[in-house]
Amino acid sequence: MKILYVITRSTWGGAQAHLYELIKDRASKKDDVFLLVGEEGELADRVRKINSVNVKVDKILVRQLSPIKDLMSIYKIKSYIKKINPDIVHLHSSKAGAIGRIAAIGMPCKVIFTAHGWAFTEGINKVKRNVYIFIEKMLAKHTDEIICVSEYDYKLAKKENVIKKGINAKVIQNGVEEILNVESTKVNIPPVITMTARFDTQKNQNLLLEALSKLELPFVVNLIGDGPLRAECEEIVKNNGMEEKVNFLGFQRDVTSFLKETDIFVLISNYEGLPISIIEAMSCSLPIIASRVGGIPELIDNNINGFCIENDAKKISQVFEMLITDSDLRVKMGKASYRKYVSGFRIETNLSNIETVYKELIGEAYAQN
Repeated sequence: MKILYVITRSTWGGAQAHLYELIKDRASKKDDVFLLVGEEGELADRVRKINSVNVKVDKILVRQLSPIKDLMSIYKIKSYIKKINPDIVHLHSSKAGAIGRIAAIGMPCKVIFTAHGWAFTEGINKVKRNVYIFIEKMLAKHTDEIICVSEYDYKLAKKENVIKKGINAKVIQNGVEEILNVESTKVNIPPVITMTARFDTQKNQNLLLEALSKLELPFVVNLIGDGPLRAECEEIVKNNGMEEKVNFLGFQRDVTSFLKETDIFVLISNYEGLPISIIEAMSCSLPIIASRVGGIPELIDNNINGFCIENDAKKISQVFEMLITDSDLRVKMGKASYRKYVSGFRIETNLSNIETVYKELIGEAYAQN
């Protein structure tokens, strides 16, 4: 197959991690793979190291709404599609999904859009939500397959009539490579809490720090990631005298070593798709504390492998107190996380399901090849 992948941002996150694994898999199967991305960054750097993959960076492809640049992007993507003549154009992220589908209208390629959390998900401004719903309804007609990374996103799209009769769509949940290969029973003193997330409006490290400031207990917090809101969080830590407990570790190319030394994984968010960071933590046998938003309830069986909670500082601090003071409960929940990971969130399952979509779309041409 000849496949063109398109995404706006190269900054490392869940969508980029998923796309990297997908590109690596298709390249290993000797497909002709192209990546079009809107900026230099971690994703572009990693993909360039995969043999035979063609990477094109075009800074006209931006995440923000920009009518002039967006029209130019549509023209450039259309020209690029004509030039390489792919069998499949697979679009990732809302912005790339929008302009990419417009660019592909009338082209002979099959078009797939993976929604890594809808732009009209809960937590988004109501006016913006309505605009995004209208746009997605129009674009769905020009999509051969919509892939939702969570049951939540699929149901939300059906509720808003984006997915309806005549629109092909399915759920393919995210997956990750196994990290530890065992059910871990480690116990650190004091317990180590880790959150891996960009410091941006989607996440809510502020609320996490507020909740932890209420606890007079021994613990260590590792905050992995960078972003525009990091300075604000550093100020919160300073104001609450938590400098000895909270470590700002910045962006890390590989979080494996940190997860291996973690006792509790946390993700406090305002909205989500299906967070790869939580699945990575599950593969490391970690109990999870996370916000009840997006597809997160599909990863956490409440009171079994962690706590899926409302974004309320008091409630967050209460469940932390339970896990910090009870190492046996941490180990028990961590083992449950690992079993849940093994049951359906391995990377092999995810990639196999996507390959099935590819085969179904281009059918006999793929089989004969």
